[in-house]
Amino acid sequence: MKLSDATTLRERLNISRLALAHPRITIAVWSLVAIAGIWAYGHLRLALFPDVTFPLVVVTAEAPGLQPHEAEAGITLPIEQRMHELRDLKHLESSSSPGKVMVAVEFEVGVSLREARRRVDSALAGIELPAGAMPSTRPIDINESPVVTYVLMGEYRTPGQLMGTALGTFLPAIQKVPGILHVVPLGVDPEEVARLGETAVDTTLPHTVAWLNGQQGVALEVVKEAGANTIEVVRQVDSVVRRLQWMSPDIHAVPAVTQADFIRRSTRATTDALWLAVALSVMVIFPFLRSWKATGISALAIPISLLGTFVVMKLAGFGLETLTLLALALVIGIIVDDAIVDVENIQRHIDRGDPPHVAAITATDEIGLAVTAATLTIVAVFLPVGLMGGVTGIFFRPFGLTISAAVMTSLLVARTLSPLLSAWWLRPAQSKESELAQGRWSRFAGLYRDLLAWSLEHRTIVVLLALLSLAAGVAIIPLIPKGFIPRFDRSDFLVVIAAPRGTSLDSTSAITWRVADFVRRDPGVADVFAVAGTAGGDHDRAILHVRIRHGSGVSTGEVRERVRCRLPPERGSDLSVQDVPLLAIIAQKPLQLALVGDDRAALAVGARRAADHLKSLRGVADVRVTGIPDSSGHETLERKGGRPAAHLNANLVGGYSIGAATREVERVAPELLPPGVSA
Repeated sequence: MKLSDATTLRERLNISRLALAHPRITIAVWSLVAIAGIWAYGHLRLALFPDVTFPLVVVTAEAPGLQPHEAEAGITLPIEQRMHELRDLKHLESSSSPGKVMVAVEFEVGVSLREARRRVDSALAGIELPAGAMPSTRPIDINESPVVTYVLMGEYRTPGQLMGTALGTFLPAIQKVPGILHVVPLGVDPEEVARLGETAVDTTLPHTVAWLNGQQGVALEVVKEAGANTIEVVRQVDSVVRRLQWMSPDIHAVPAVTQADFIRRSTRATTDALWLAVALSVMVIFPFLRSWKATGISALAIPISLLGTFVVMKLAGFGLETLTLLALALVIGIIVDDAIVDVENIQRHIDRGDPPHVAAITATDEIGLAVTAATLTIVAVFLPVGLMGGVTGIFFRPFGLTISAAVMTSLLVARTLSPLLSAWWLRPAQSKESELAQGRWSRFAGLYRDLLAWSLEHRTIVVLLALLSLAAGVAIIPLIPKGFIPRFDRSDFLVVIAAPRGTSLDSTSAITWRVADFVRRDPGVADVFAVAGTAGGDHDRAILHVRIRHGSGVSTGEVRERVRCRLPPERGSDLSVQDVPLLAIIAQKPLQLALVGDDRAALAVGARRAADHLKSLRGVADVRVTGIPDSSGHETLERKGGRPAAHLNANLVGGYSIGAATREVERVAPELLPPGVSA
């Protein structure tokens, strides 16, 4: 191909010529994009993270009268055998406790939750289990999470009356709000209500006891549907609760736990940073272009490109989340770069005497290939990030695709709208700068010219400095803490209580009351919402949701660690002070270690050794072991991957990262674990 042919081809492919030849169409197209972008921005849901779905199905079976070993042999093993025959199986874990079996079946990412449940149900068809042990399946969708919990209290209401109002009035009205999956009543103890002479309470409801700041009440936990907008759901539920409370003035409905406030604060902070980046970018442009019109044309590319990106995000089902907002903040500079290069080159040709229309065509011909190549290079980097598979791909798909959409939209703006506006608005520059300003610019340009000349004359030194910088950057990588999700200051934390297996609800309530009363005395604590018992019927479990006091002068971490250090022990109970989970629907500690081996006695030895070592580490706290007999002799048999297992879980404190904890476990495991036991 001849050079002239290549030039002609480049000119024919220059979309700037097309935009300049049809200005009305160009303006109309970008006006429609802007209008659609404004609409899309208003309809993007606010969230912390994108909706993620792991194909996880839990199989449960009641086994009345069976001990753990009997339940494992008669129920768990037959179910596991059927599950191992399923394709795309990733993990299989189970627990067998007195009278109850649970098997967690996780498939490879990519299998839909509906398909996962269908496969499990098909595998269980016709399975032979002991009499009365009918297995049931439940898909776990972590996007179906509690978004707000209201506590209803009434000084002049008996427990039965309060529960009757909660279940008969508040719950049905809340359940009708769009986006609500279901409402779970907490704080229900039908036996206690029956003793008080109230018979209107459904005895099949979960036995729990709830308090807010020491006052007992009935709690309604609102669980949203997957994909529902948390902020909008909470807003509508709050409106319903306010209306019902106005109709029943003797009942106080208090939001004890809510996700909306933290999501609203987080997205507002990130959005503010985004618009600050836009403003600073415009401020930086002017000293270099030294023209308000050129600066305005370049700056206009930012909102237009962002609005176009919002359209793509809406079509892709993304929302304004931490990762998508981060992506938009990162590309602000890139968006400006595309527009500046075109506008500055057009201005240069106009200053040389070319008519504005001719200058726009000539300038875009000259640099179009370079601008396009630079943008496509960025797409080549980030588009694969958005197409990654596995768990990481689920989280980073919106990040990679949002950046790719933003820079492609920016390229189109820079190649169509910016040249058109330049041809309309730019004129030969008439220097009105003061001698002082011109002198400063000349000195700056001279300094850069001298530095560039020195660099070209001392190439070896420049290359060595670059290599040293690269080596230093690589060398500090091992020193950077590693983790999957950063720790957020949500202004709240949890105290999780695990009483000995078999503890009655009354005993667990007494423990919970004592712990809650102690936590409330901390000057940094504002509210304590406590629930003894779980909706699943575990009377020996309790959770305290602690909200810190604003304006106390201390951070959430400081209050959390102070409570952890001062919390008095409860004999036989495991007390864990931990962060509120961001992605899980149950409270879990960040460090989880599974020991696997065929000999349960060796597993118990290895688990105790590993627990003792973890307790000796300064960055590890609240170590707990499951799968071996506890201090009261109760036992739950656990399995992982079809083999007997024991699990250790712990909290990380003092900035100790999950990466550092993992390296420590890998280092000491060969020394601590008996033969045949692996971590």
